Amino acid sequence: MTVRFFLGLLVVLPVWAQTITGSIRGRVTDPAGLPVPNAEVTVTEINTNAISKTTTNDVGDYQVSFLKPGDYTVEVARAGFKSSLQSGLRLQVNQSMSVDIVMQIGAVTEKVDVSATATQLNYVSPEIGHVVGSEQLMNVPLVASNSRGRVPVLLAKLVPGVSSTSSNNSNINNFSFGGGRPVTNEIMVDGLPTTNPSDQTYTLTPSPDSIQEFKVLTTPFTAEFGHTGGGIMIMTSRTGTNIYHGAFYDYFRNRLLNNRNPFQTTKSALKYVQNDPGFTIGGPMLIPKVYNGRDKTFFFVDFNVTLASNGNLLNYLVPGLSKLAFEV
Repeated sequence: MTVRFFLGLLVVLPVWAQTITGSIRGRVTDPAGLPVPNAEVTVTEINTNAISKTTTNDVGDYQVSFLKPGDYTVEVARAGFKSSLQSGLRLQVNQSMSVDIVMQIGAVTEKVDVSATATQLNYVSPEIGHVVGSEQLMNVPLVASNSRGRVPVLLAKLVPGVSSTSSNNSNINNFSFGGGRPVTNEIMVDGLPTTNPSDQTYTLTPSPDSIQEFKVLTTPFTAEFGHTGGGIMIMTSRTGTNIYHGAFYDYFRNRLLNNRNPFQTTKSALKYVQNDPGFTIGGPMLIPKVYNGRDKTFFFVDFNVTLASNGNLLNYLVPGLSKLAFEV
C-alpha cells in the first residue's frame, strides 16, 4: 500500500539557488521605435490576481522576476501614450519570456489590447528544454505500480532526448537525459533536490494531481544547475487560486478488466485488484469574520493512496507416484 499526502500553502517569499520561477522582460517603445523610459509596467497573474510592478529604464527595458507558472497580463502606462494591455501570456516553469510593447500616442485613459497567440522563441538562454504540462499529466494514461502508485515523472519519456534502459519505461532511475548515464540526473520539486545523494536514485513520488507541470533540461543548462552528469528535471507543485476547485477520483483495475497475455490462450486466474483513489482541493484561505485570503493567501491539498491485492503463483517440485510407491 502506498499513501501520498501533499499540502501546499502559497506564501510570497524571496527565492535563491536554482530558479524554478519564470520572468517576463521586454522593451517598451513608441511608434518610431524610440525607447519609452519611466513607463509603469504591471504584471498580473490571472488566477490569483497577484500583481508585480516595475518601471522601464532609460532605454525602455523592464524585467519582472520570480513569477510562478501560470497565465499573465502585462499592462504599460505612460503619460502622453495610450495604455497598452498584453493578454494571453502563458508562462511556463523556468521560462524567461520576452514581451516587447509598442505604445501608441494618445490619452492614458485610452487602452490598446493585444492578445498573444504565437509560441515565443527563447532568445535568453541556449538551454534545450521541454515542458510536460497539466493537460498531459491528467490525460496521458499512467499505469500504477503497487509500490509507488502513478508516477508522473515517467512522462519524461515523451520529451525528445530522453531514453530508457528498461524495456517497459517503469523506473525513472533508468532514464537517460541527453545521452547522460542513468541515475546521474537531478530531479527537483519546487527547487529542492529529491534524489538520494549516495546513489542519485529518485526518492520522492508525488501524485500527478499535485504537479502543475515539469520541465526537462538536457543541455546546455546554466551554471545554477549542477550536481548532475545527465540532465535536470524541474517540477512545480500546484497551488490554490481565487476559485475553489476540488476533485475525487479512483483508478480501478482487476483481472477481469485486463486483457489476456497475447502468448497465452486464457486469462490469468490469479487474484488481481488495484485501487488508486484520492482527492484534491484548493482555493483561497478563508476564515469567516476573521480572515479573507482572496488575492493574498491560498492553499492546495492532495491525497492519494494505492491499494492492491494480488495472488501469487508458486511452483514446487514434488515426487511422482512411482517415487512414492518405491519409498513405501
